[in-house]
Amino acid sequence: MGLGRAFLGDLVAIKISGALEDASRVVEIGAQQLSDGLLQSNDLLDELYELFGRKRPFLGIPTGADHFTEAAPSSRVFWRSLGFDYSAIDYQGDEEVVSLDMNHDEVPARMRGAFDLVVNAGTTEHIANQDNAFRVIHDLSARYGVMYHEVPGGAGGDHGLISYNP
Repeated sequence: MGLGRAFLGDLVAIKISGALEDASRVVEIGAQQLSDGLLQSNDLLDELYELFGRKRPFLGIPTGADHFTEAAPSSRVFWRSLGFDYSAIDYQGDEEVVSLDMNHDEVPARMRGAFDLVVNAGTTEHIANQDNAFRVIHDLSARYGVMYHEVPGGAGGDHGLISYNP
């Protein structure tokens, strides 16, 4: 799942609430990409960048659902352009993504309590060990940090291993 329009609206609301005052570090649970919905949300993007006192950069072009995985832009540029130090954890890491199996692994000591914003935008439903997955998220969060979850809800879907229900 990528960061979309609904996420953007929520991020605007979180920023307006004051919960991100002085926030400087973000970590994504699963390195995300920017969806077409986010890239085409000029109204919310303009509002968000104004709230952060930043100039809105070019974030990329919509790719269409058929080419999302291989062509949608990474969220790194988005987070950095808002002034955040960016990190992500994912099953397969690279130089900026920490490799972590959320079924079994613990948060590395250097990352414990280090993030003002922890973003789970559609990753935990793919993790069998829900206890460890949410423990990792908790351990990444700084004291008074914001933990954001956008996961598929409701029965009837066949996405992921876990179906969250109200």
